[in-house]
Amino acid sequence: MDSAIDLAGAIFEMNIAPAEEDRIIEAYIGSTGDEEVRARLLLFKLHVGHTAMADASYYCDGTSMPAGEHRRIFAIWPAELSDLPIQPT
Repeated sequence: MDSAIDLAGAIFEMNIAPAEEDRIIEAYIGSTGDEEVRARLLLFKLHVGHTAMADASYYCDGTSMPAGEHRRIFAIWPAELSDLPIQPT
């Protein structure tokens, strides 16, 4: 398994800012010597985001969401959606 998917997952789950993301990626490259990680990272970021959207859409039918999952789903709630009637809890 490619550890770049773990890196992409951490960046997504922790909602890391782009400047901090660059610092983390550089630290990863320095620790592992994996100079090609940036080339694979976009694909893994898309995969992680798609999986999160699929997880979120699963609960749209009224299925009860496991404890703590709300925080994960809404951790990336865009500020421009803050006026919508549905808000993260």
